[in-house]
Amino acid sequence: MWVALAVALAFFAAPTFAQSTYFYQDHDVFVGSYTVSALPAAGIAGRRAIVTDQVTSCPQNGSSAFTGGGSVKCPAFDNGAAWAAE
Repeated sequence: MWVALAVALAFFAAPTFAQSTYFYQDHDVFVGSYTVSALPAAGIAGRRAIVTDQVTSCPQNGSSAFTGGGSVKCPAFDNGAAWAAE
């Protein structure tokens, strides 16, 4: 019984990485925060991230023109080919 409890508690432990949260009606989705240069390689469509160092205001929806070096935070998604503005 104690092993099952320990496993259950470990499963629900709080993540230890930097994250942002999108709030949806039924649940929360945790999303990683990255500088433009640290974004993981694109190619897994549907992933979400927060770009933390965009130079100007967020690009238009669907644009993949992120420019690092600033302090603007923008939501992004992996469209399977590149990280694009959300």
